[in-house]
Amino acid sequence: MSDPIYLLAVLGAIAAIAEWLGRRPAGSWLGGAIITLILGILLANVGVIPTITNAPPLYVSLVSVGASCDFVAATVRNSDSHRSA
Repeated sequence: MSDPIYLLAVLGAIAAIAEWLGRRPAGSWLGGAIITLILGILLANVGVIPTITNAPPLYVSLVSVGASCDFVAATVRNSDSHRSA
């Protein structure tokens, strides 16, 4: 269960399914990000993926890289909105 390839495949599947569901009429009011969180929580609680208490090193890598990318994307998005005004 803590094999990095398995975890990446499951996390990628969660993201793809959530994005697909978020584009459907029933899921559009909730959004893909919230659906991703719900699916991740459900799969962690039933034991398909590890929880944060027994997190593999892959989780630390994903969070550190993801947080950095999110910060850069938010900064670029914010600077573009100021430029167009």
